[in-house]
Amino acid sequence: LQVLMCFSFLENLISIFKNYFNDVSEQILKEHFTVVYQILDEVMDNGFPFITDNKSLEELVPKVFLFPEELVGIGSFLNTTRSLSFPNLPTANIQNIVTTSTKNSPTTWRSPNIKYTINEILFDVIEEIDCLMDYNGMTLSSEIVGTINCDSRLSGMPELELKFNSSEILMDCSLHPCIRHSTIDPARVINFIPPDGQFQLLQYRLKIIVPIPIYCKPQITYGTGVGRLNILVGSKNPLSSKTIEDVFFIIPFPKVVSNVNLTTTQGIVNFDTQTKLCKWHIGRFPKDTTLVLSGSIYLQSGVPLPTATPTLMGNFKIDGYSITAINVENLAMYRENYKPFKGFKVSVKTGNFQIRSC
Repeated sequence: LQVLMCFSFLENLISIFKNYFNDVSEQILKEHFTVVYQILDEVMDNGFPFITDNKSLEELVPKVFLFPEELVGIGSFLNTTRSLSFPNLPTANIQNIVTTSTKNSPTTWRSPNIKYTINEILFDVIEEIDCLMDYNGMTLSSEIVGTINCDSRLSGMPELELKFNSSEILMDCSLHPCIRHSTIDPARVINFIPPDGQFQLLQYRLKIIVPIPIYCKPQITYGTGVGRLNILVGSKNPLSSKTIEDVFFIIPFPKVVSNVNLTTTQGIVNFDTQTKLCKWHIGRFPKDTTLVLSGSIYLQSGVPLPTATPTLMGNFKIDGYSITAINVENLAMYRENYKPFKGFKVSVKTGNFQIRSC
């Protein structure tokens, strides 16, 4: 049994609970423990993951079995079901629902008779950067984890052929079960019949050195009773039409730091005397501007000086920009005659973004 499979299963299980109950908490699981038991009985078979697709589970454990809070108790439920009527519930039982769907659908994740007045499919690519930068603003290592989310509202049973502009994302990736593994083309083409609604199409990982849109050059020194801090932040690669948003940096000072007196050319600086965390919140990054955070660091008296300077943690987000320049060259649809609306957007955000100060 692979260890990572256990974590992947738990992540999928949380996603399933959120699909059924909108949220996950101890109280919610207690209130709907009968449904939780049915879900657990389906998602695992003989100790191994079995059915983890939301659409397939809804065929086996329909959401119509979620009763109001006053019917949560088994005793009250057994005493009241004979006198209650549920006009909104279907008359068919679970076996009839599953049999009907299985006979008419060649896939377990999509029903056959789906109809929309407006047919559209939207792709949302989110790239997360894990990066380590030195005190001169140079990238030492970086890794990109990209997720392609899809929102499908297509009628019938369409088969899609998606072609990317790069084959690198298909070298190390995890795929949704709807993607046909046998038809994956090394020339960056995938074929799939999409589930209805929102789902994660694939996730890819690239271990390459990429140009980070911003740089950070920290300088931190300690002296007897007082130290100095000076941080320069600027744009390394100009993005003429893109805006860098939600920019902030966190400086975890050692416990011997009692207080700080810092000023900045833009943004807000907050220092927590309990956790010793200093947060420099910039927000939207100005174009063609170098920002500065500088000031004094006050140390406790009678204690040794820190032997190392802290490692900063950074954050930023850019909408409409891809660090890997991923794009969809072509999206073709077969087995249906209509032409759907196709949408594609990208964004970049930081994951574990660290900057060394020495």
